[in-house]
Amino acid sequence: MQNRYAGDIGDFSKFILLKKLFGNKKIGLNWYLYPDENHNNDGVYINYNYENDYGISKILNKVSCEKRAISSLEKSLKENNIFNDITYFSKCIEPKSENLSRSEYRQNWFSEFLKQFEKENREIIFVDPDNGLEIKSIPTIGRKKAGKYIFYDEIEQILELNNISTLIIYQHFRREKDFKNKILKEIKEKLLSKNISKKYNFYIISFHKLSPRAYIIITKENLHKELDDFVKKTSDWKY
Repeated sequence: MQNRYAGDIGDFSKFILLKKLFGNKKIGLNWYLYPDENHNNDGVYINYNYENDYGISKILNKVSCEKRAISSLEKSLKENNIFNDITYFSKCIEPKSENLSRSEYRQNWFSEFLKQFEKENREIIFVDPDNGLEIKSIPTIGRKKAGKYIFYDEIEQILELNNISTLIIYQHFRREKDFKNKILKEIKEKLLSKNISKKYNFYIISFHKLSPRAYIIITKENLHKELDDFVKKTSDWKY
């Protein structure tokens, strides 16, 4: 996530998903906040309206027309009581000084995030890395642009938290054949080492309004019926 994306259609999809499926749970959202880039026009899909969306689109339209920042999002969601119980981890994932080791900073950053959400007894954890799951060309957290990805060892550590029931991961949508099944197969295989695949159910759902994006859901719950019902109510979601 970058501040310049605040209030776009991607935010709508993540908040409506959280509200519809987990609105009464204790939610923790880690933005995986990455410094703003200016090399593309991402984040341009703003000022849209949905009916029966709890007022989420109205809030985001207001944020996108003012200061686009996650702090504005957090404030507006709180003022409008969109969620019963949600907290945020908003610290930037990249060190501000080039003199700091990116690896050491990332490890400390991640440890701070885990401690906060464990102390707050978060049941649902949503992570919002810019691009999603780690890729082969960026194999370690010390590499440039590693902050745009969540790594598998980080996923394992999140799933080991005491009170967690569900982890949701933003995943950049790739237009390739059978993309969602490939992602699910990959993540299950990567998490076999600690038998996580046996403890959790794995789902992936995608949003296709204006700019497609996907969400990986790793959960102790059986959410097949809930997800099936959710996508049947709108043509913008696919499961």
